[in-house]
Amino acid sequence: MASPFPFQSTAFPRAVSIPSDAGWDRGFTLVEVIVAALVMTLLVSNLLAMVVYAGMFRLKARQSGVSRDWIQQDLENVKFNASQFKIAALSADAAAGATSVTVNRTNVGSISMAPGDTLKIGDDSVFHTISGISGTTLSFTPPLNTDQISGAQVWAAGASSSPKFCNATSSTTGLAQALAADLAPVLISSKTISGTSYTLSRTATPVNTAPYQTLTLTYSVLPSGGGAEVLSLQTKVVPYAAFGCP
Repeated sequence: MASPFPFQSTAFPRAVSIPSDAGWDRGFTLVEVIVAALVMTLLVSNLLAMVVYAGMFRLKARQSGVSRDWIQQDLENVKFNASQFKIAALSADAAAGATSVTVNRTNVGSISMAPGDTLKIGDDSVFHTISGISGTTLSFTPPLNTDQISGAQVWAAGASSSPKFCNATSSTTGLAQALAADLAPVLISSKTISGTSYTLSRTATPVNTAPYQTLTLTYSVLPSGGGAEVLSLQTKVVPYAAFGCP
């Protein structure tokens, strides 16, 4: 009997088989897992290293910054001392015509005034030669030409047989050595930075070049318990008294 649907096929379509080893259902191989783990380990290690180095750089930057300010604070104090430094100063007023004056000191450290030395007293226009020293009283010739007030600065230059101060011929007797002997110790010698104790040292060395008036300052900041130096600095100062030398 003929089919009532002449255009309908009675044949069924063939089933399409899907390979069982299709990529989406086979997972990761052991090699792939190991490689991925290694890559992740390297990435994490590098990230941790960057964090550690960043912390170290921040710590070093803080140490250097604090140390620099620390040195600068002491250096400003030294510069002030250099500006105020006097070989000696009058302890009392002295009138014109005087042949002796009283001063606050006759030596700076190991450098001492002596008979025969040349003096310049305050703004007096005459240079004087020491004829005698009794305690802190200096006798001299010729007499003062003008009145001088207490606190006036006194400069000195050694006799030709014993040059010192303004006319020194050695770094051990020059104004730089006198300033070094007059300097107070480091203002603040120890400080804690980021939980670690540090020490600041200052070394004063006269420059061994005529006229022996320049002092070299070397600063160093080190951990109190020993270790690498955090910061060092070297600079030079000249006592202002040098500019008024006879």
